[in-house]
Formats: sequence, structure tokens, C-alpha cells
Amino acid sequence: MQLVEDDKYGWSAKPSSCEKGHAPKEISVDFDEVYKSIILPAINLINGTNLGIKIDCTRGEDLLDGGNIVSQFLQKICQAEITITDVTGFNSNVIFEYGIRLSVRDSLNILLCHEGVKLPLDFAEQRFKTYHMGLGGGNDAKDYIVETIRHALPLLLAEKSVESVENLFRRTVENATGRTQERRLMEVFEPAPDLLVRLLNALNTICSEANAPGDKKVFRLDPKLRDETWKLLEEIGKTMENSSNLSRAIELYELLTKLEGFREKRRDVFYNLNKLCSANPDFKEKAQFFLERGIELED
Repeated sequence: MQLVEDDKYGWSAKPSSCEKGHAPKEISVDFDEVYKSIILPAINLINGTNLGIKIDCTRGEDLLDGGNIVSQFLQKICQAEITITDVTGFNSNVIFEYGIRLSVRDSLNILLCHEGVKLPLDFAEQRFKTYHMGLGGGNDAKDYIVETIRHALPLLLAEKSVESVENLFRRTVENATGRTQERRLMEVFEPAPDLLVRLLNALNTICSEANAPGDKKVFRLDPKLRDETWKLLEEIGKTMENSSNLSRAIELYELLTKLEGFREKRRDVFYNLNKLCSANPDFKEKAQFFLERGIELED
């Protein structure tokens, strides 16, 4: 769900729609039906009121962008202003996602569960709303979602965007041997994690549009986002003290020079890289290379 004016999200976590959740013996739940008959109608009711916001409801299977699906999924969970989680059947993936959510953000988290399901003690003590799939069995749950969100909206609108996404990446976006490209980017962008999230989202959009069928177009990075990234990298370059961090910054610089929107500043990029490398004895050869590339672009 996205509170459009503040660019905030909400998230609906539940077992995959093709999966039947089995509570004790006779209870079997179609989670896709729960989503369509309880969650979506509740959100539509809120969107139908004149509150100055629009909530866009999203599920895991709605993620269509290319790239690492796990990273995207966990990032959405952490960024969400509102989450609605169905714990019927105590699906391990859903519980894992809910635990991650609580560890990085404690804003509005609504729990649903089918009537008659016995939950473990830790969950039984949580506040959750029950429903059943018979005629009118979801009305109370739907009303509960509407009222809970309405009461929480003033606080949600005043809340700052999540700044703990970097912690999530550090715990989850690592392979068995240690570092991945995402991890290295997180370290370079540590002073401004929100900027990295926006940059990656923009690059994902550019890649998706570039790969879409039809006539190929030139896609440019938003100038404001480009300049913010540029400024951060310049500041990082001034304060780098070890070769490994400088190497990561250079790696990102070189990546960005290949993008439309940064190409028009390539000469400045190469001169700046020359300055960064000249200050470090380990990068003298690179410094000369970047200087020559900058000179080539003169006039």
C-alpha cells in the first residue's frame, strides 16, 4: 500500500495464493480469497474516503521488476508503512517475514487469522483479528482493518521514512563467501542509505523499460537524483582513508559513467577519479588512466 503524498508503502504478507493453509484438521483457507474479499475491500473503503491519500495494496507475487527478488521482497517489507499478515497455518516464510518486519519497523502491523486456529503462545498473545470464510465471515475483519488504519493515519503521515534498510541488507544480502555487489554498494552509501534505495529503484525502472518490447528509447537518470549521487560520491572521495573503500567508490563511479544522465558529465567524472586516485599511492596507475580519458573528452 502506498500513501502517495509521502511515497510510503503498505504490504500484505500471506502464503502464496496457490497454497492452501491448513489449520487444525478441517480448516482449509484460500488465501487469495482472503485477500480479495477482506483485505482489498477494506483498502478500497479507505481510498474511497476524502483523506487526501491513496493506499496501493501490494503482494509478494505482484513484484515484477527484474533483479534479486529476495532483496526486493525484504526491502518492501521494511519500507512498508502498513503490513497485513495472515498467520493461519503458521507458514514459516510468512512468520520469518513478519519477524524481519518487527525487527526493523514497529509501525502498523495488522494480524489476521482464521477462527479455530490455535497459535503458538508467542503469537497467541499478539493482537489479531479472526475471520471465517462463510457468508459475512470476513466483515468484522474488514471493518477492523479500516478502523485500525484510519486511527493510525495521523501518526503514519508524520513518521519519517525508514532509515534501517541498510541493516536489513547487511543481514540478508550476502552470499556464502561474504560480499556481494549490493553489500559493497551499501558500504559506499552508508552515509545516505535512502539515496541508495532511490538510486536502485530508479535503475531497476530504467532497466525494465529498456528491456520492454517496442522501440528502444534513451532513458536518463533523473537529474536531481544524479546530482545527489554525484555529490555524495565526491564527499566520499574526499574522506576515503583506505584502498578497499576507495576501490568500491571507483567501481561505482565507473558504473555510473555508462548510464545516460551521467554520460554528459563523463569528463568531470574522469577528472574527479584522477584526483581521488592521485591521493592514494596504490592507485597511481589508475590516476593516469583517468586523466588521459578526461583529456580525450576535451572539446
